[in-house]
Amino acid sequence: MSHEYTLDVPLALQKLIKSNNALLKTYQAQLMHEIQEANAQMMNILQLHPDAGWVLDMERMVYVRPIEDEKEETDAPVAG
Repeated sequence: MSHEYTLDVPLALQKLIKSNNALLKTYQAQLMHEIQEANAQMMNILQLHPDAGWVLDMERMVYVRPIEDEKEETDAPVAG
């Protein structure tokens, strides 16, 4: 079993870290809300209906929906 030495972080630094983390979470939530609103507007403009399975893939920066059957697979446009 390995052993380690620990030294408490000063209270001022602890408070700064905790405050920073709280502010980051709040900011991240605000940005996600803005993204969701803008996405809803863009999907409406593009007529991509969520009830048809369309979703935003933020990692790949594409709108995607599952292919339901083979006929739709051949009819689906291919994005470049």
